[in-house]
Amino acid sequence: MIKGDLVELHKPKISDMNLLLEWRNDPKHRKYYREYREYNLDDQINWFNNILSKDDTWHHFVVKPIGEDKVIGVVFLNHIHPVYRTGEFGITLGNLEVHKLKSSI
Repeated sequence: MIKGDLVELHKPKISDMNLLLEWRNDPKHRKYYREYREYNLDDQINWFNNILSKDDTWHHFVVKPIGEDKVIGVVFLNHIHPVYRTGEFGITLGNLEVHKLKSSI
């Protein structure tokens, strides 16, 4: 776990896959992803088991407010190249309440 002032970052669990799949397939988010096709639950679980759990060039974290168990988003670094020291990052705030809060700041 990585703890900041307002949020904690946790490794995703298999129990997070339904929520992450919902956000991933949301057209508002999906249009910005490298993989733009819609996934089903089997695709998501295969991704978790075969990529996220085994490939050290992928580092994903679910975002939770400190002291809460509610996942509000995902942050990631992936396609990390150890020689060229390059990669991709992304942030998805999937929880609509966070969008409302963000727009009021």
